[in-house]
Amino acid sequence: MKLTPEYSCNPLQQNQAEKGEYMNEDEKREIERKKRIQAREERRRQQVMKQRMILAGAAVLILLVIIVSVAVGNHKKKVKQEEEIKAAQQKKAEEEAKKQEADSELRFLAVGDNILQDALIESGKESEETWNYDALYAQVAEDIQSADLACVNQEPPFVNDHKDVSGSGLMGTPLEAGDALAKAGFDLVTQATNHAFDKGRPGILNSAAFWQTQHADVQLLGIHGDEADAENRVKVIDKKNMKIAVMNYTYGVDEDAGFSEADSYMINVYAEDKVKADVEKAKGEADFVMVFLHAGAEYSEEFSDTAKQRIDFLAAQGVDAVICSNPHVLQAYGMMPRQDGKNMLVYSSLGNFVSADDQIKGLVGGMADFTLKKDGKTGEVTVSDYKMTPLVMHYDSEKKNCAVYKVSDYTEELAKEHGIHRQTEETFTLDSIKEHAAKYESPQAFPASEQSGSDAPETEVKGKGVSDGESDDPEDSGSDTKKENTDKKESTSGVENRA
Repeated sequence: MKLTPEYSCNPLQQNQAEKGEYMNEDEKREIERKKRIQAREERRRQQVMKQRMILAGAAVLILLVIIVSVAVGNHKKKVKQEEEIKAAQQKKAEEEAKKQEADSELRFLAVGDNILQDALIESGKESEETWNYDALYAQVAEDIQSADLACVNQEPPFVNDHKDVSGSGLMGTPLEAGDALAKAGFDLVTQATNHAFDKGRPGILNSAAFWQTQHADVQLLGIHGDEADAENRVKVIDKKNMKIAVMNYTYGVDEDAGFSEADSYMINVYAEDKVKADVEKAKGEADFVMVFLHAGAEYSEEFSDTAKQRIDFLAAQGVDAVICSNPHVLQAYGMMPRQDGKNMLVYSSLGNFVSADDQIKGLVGGMADFTLKKDGKTGEVTVSDYKMTPLVMHYDSEKKNCAVYKVSDYTEELAKEHGIHRQTEETFTLDSIKEHAAKYESPQAFPASEQSGSDAPETEVKGKGVSDGESDDPEDSGSDTKKENTDKKESTSGVENRA
C-alpha cells in the first residue's frame, strides 16, 4: 500500500520524535523518572564499588599490618632467642672459665708431728671403752677442711688394742686418734718416721689396714702393709686438673724397735739411689713432685748439716717442694733456687702439731699453706703463693681441755690456764707465743743448692740412719751434736712423764 504524503515522515521529524518533541507530558515524565532511577543506581553502584575498594584496601592494610607485626614479632622472638642463646653460651663459657681457673689452682696445707703422749691419750677417754680425740683438732678443722689437700705427719704407729697404746717409750697411738684426723679433714698421712716400728710389724700392718679399710679416701704415705705396695713408693694424687706426686721418707728407724732386713720393705728409709729413682719416676707421672722428709736434729731451730745435704740432693733431682718433720720445733721456710733455674719450696720443720711438750718452742708449730697454679698453655704447675700460719698446742693443768689452736685465735686467758706453768718457769703468755712464732712466720730465701748428692753414708735397712751432727772429731761434741736418732727424747720431754 502506498503511503500518502501526510503519513510520510522525513528524518528531521523522526529525530524530533526521538528527542520527545512529539511526546506527551506523561511520556516525558516517565523518561525522566527512569533517568533518575538509572542515575541513582549508578551512584549506588559507584558507592558500593568505592566501599568495596575501601574495605579491600583496609583488608589489605590489615593483612599487611598483621604480616609486618608477625614478621616483627618473629624477628624480636628470634633476636630474643639468639640473645638468650648467646647469654647462655656466654654464661656457660664464663662458668667453664671460672671452673678452669678454679681447677688451675690448688690449695695445700701441711702440719707437723702428731704425737699423742700419755696425758693426751688420757684426755680422750670418755669411758673405759669409748675414746674420742675430735676435740684435739676441732679448733683448726675448718681450716683443714677448706684446703684442697691437707697432710699431717703421724709420728707413732696405730694399734688396734687399747692395751697396746703408749704415749712414751715405744709408742702406739689408738685408732680413735686416726678417726679424729680423718674427721678433721686430712687427705694425706705420712708415717715414715723413726718411731714407725715402735710396735714392730703389727704396728705397721695395723696402720696400713686401718687407713685402707676405715678411711680409704685418706692417702697413706711412707709405710707399707705388703711388698707389692712397697714397690710403689710414689703416690700420684689426681686433684682438679693436676697430678701431684707425693713421697715420704725417714732418715732411719730407732734401733730399740728391732727393725731388721726382713722388715725393710715396710718403711721408706731414705737412700739416695732409691730417692733418685723415685723422683725420676714421679716427674714422668705428675705435674708437681713433693717429698715429705722426716729428718733434722731434734729441738734445734737451725738446719742440721745432714738435713741440708738431703734437701740439696732433692733440689738437684728436680723436686718441687720439700716438707720436713722430726725437729719438733719450728724452722725457717722459703724458696731454694735449683740448678735448673727453677725454685723448690722448702719447709725445713713445721714443729709439733699435737703434743704434750713442756717447752714453748715445742708447743708452737706451724701450718704450711701454699697454692699451686697450673699454666693453661704450658701445663706447668708452680707455687704461686706460700705462707706459714703459726699454731699453738693447748692443754690445761688437768689435761682435760686439750686442743691445737691458730695463734691468731688463742687468748691470754687460755695462756694463763695452760698446764705448762706447772712444769716450767719459762714465760708462757700470748705475747711470748707470738714473739716466738714471729721469728718463723715470714719466708726467707735459701741459698742455692750446688751439689748433686751428699757424701754422707745412708743406712737404708736397719739402725738409726745417719745422725745429724755426728763427727769423727771428738772436739765437735758440743751443743750442736743433737742427733736425728735421739728423737725418742720427745717421749720423755712431755709433761705427763714428769707428773
